[in-house]
Order: sequence, then structure tokens, then C-alpha cells
Amino acid sequence: MKRTVLFAVLFLSTISSQALAERGDHYWLADLGLMMVDNSDNPDNLTILGLKYGYGLTERLALETDYTMSLSGGAYEDKDINEDGEYSVWLLGVNAAYRQVFMENFYFKGKLGLSYGEQKRTNSEVSTEKEDVTSITGGLGVGFLAGKVVGSSLTAEAELTMHDSDLMSFTVGANVTF
Repeated sequence: MKRTVLFAVLFLSTISSQALAERGDHYWLADLGLMMVDNSDNPDNLTILGLKYGYGLTERLALETDYTMSLSGGAYEDKDINEDGEYSVWLLGVNAAYRQVFMENFYFKGKLGLSYGEQKRTNSEVSTEKEDVTSITGGLGVGFLAGKVVGSSLTAEAELTMHDSDLMSFTVGANVTF
């Protein structure tokens, strides 16, 4: 229920800001990628889907909110205790993102922020363990732009993000500015 409420608030906040869309400050970034869970169970990578909403504070600095959820994967097997199961994750984050252009059409991206979410482990014994994920998030990325950094009609971006000590993701996505 918490996840639905948080996503609804994020969505409604973007609708209310569309009155400023002619400024070109707002953008959406949809991405797809892999998340690695680093723990003793050594699970498979999770396939993740993410959606970011950004607001350009300056040409290079933006405030981004993002929602990331696992779609599939995360299967694990712990032979020591004869258990198998699956991991799933969802995260909601707020970040400051800085983009530095080089070679006219490419940029580096650095981001720093806070994330909140849940990591869930379901095992063969039909029990579910949930763990809150609240941490400082940092990421590095590269991108290709078809215009200015913020204000472009289309941008492709690849990003490596450290969500907490056990969660790291690699995503590729495209954004559309309105």
C-alpha cells in the first residue's frame, strides 16, 4: 500500500507541474536494467524497470525523483540450510544530478541522493522476509543528447548506481523532455 501511495504522489506532482512545460525544464526517463544483490545467498541478477521525473534547476543541475522495481530474476539457493527462493526489490529515490557535456553530444552524469524502499526474500518454506532499504544513493553515468542537457527532446543514458551496501544496479534508458 505504501508503494502505491508514494507512486501516486509522484505521478500527481508531475501533472501539477505541466503548466511550466513550455520552459523545457521537466523530463521523464524510463530505463531498464539489472540489479545485483550482494549477500551470502548469491542470487541471480534482478531485471528492473525504472521511471524518473526530473526538473532542471540549471542547464547542468537537475532534481530527480525515481521509482525502481524488480520485474524478474533474483532466484537463489542456499545449500547450507537447504533453502531456495527469490528476491524482489522496489525503491523510491530523490537525487541531485549533475551533467557535464563533452564532445558536443555526450555527457557524464553524477548523482547523489536518498532512497527508500524494500527488499523482499521469499523462500521455499513459504515465509517472506522484508528488509527496509533506506540509504544514501550515488551513481555515475554517460549519455548521448540530441540538444541541450536539460531541454532536449531525446536523450539516451546508461547509469551505474549504488543503492546501499547490498544493492547495485546498471540501467540503460531514454528520456523525453516536455
